[in-house]
Amino acid sequence: MHVAGLSTWKWNAGQVGENRFGMRFPNAKMVFDWSQFEALTMKEANAQMKVEQWSPKFGAKGVLQQAWFRVGAIPADQRSIRTLAKVGGLVGKVIEIDEKTRYRADYVTMKIACKDVHRVPKTAEGTLGLYFYDFTFEREVQGVEPEDFV
Repeated sequence: MHVAGLSTWKWNAGQVGENRFGMRFPNAKMVFDWSQFEALTMKEANAQMKVEQWSPKFGAKGVLQQAWFRVGAIPADQRSIRTLAKVGGLVGKVIEIDEKTRYRADYVTMKIACKDVHRVPKTAEGTLGLYFYDFTFEREVQGVEPEDFV
């Protein structure tokens, strides 16, 4: 098979899924150029090939849900970004921290990603230093009064 750039580009492909293969190209422009073809037919293999730009979703089982949570019971002297990410990390992956609420007395608002935002526990036990705490989690629902939080 003759491939453009074969003499200067050592290439190989590895399977990343059913009928899906990953291949490194020399540069992004070459990926873009090859991706403009609808499908390339291979005579000898009786197959078609489509070039697509890599995406982190290849091979993923699903995508995490995201929601804003009011996280309470965080000591006032433990509000560093790293510590807040650790506390939010007890129930999911912290995506964003609302700086306006970072030093609020009763809670810090965080956007957290997890498998199911409806199943985040109301409390989660964690440690800060040598002390145990029960942190509280309330999901914010847009257009709903605070008393109605899930």
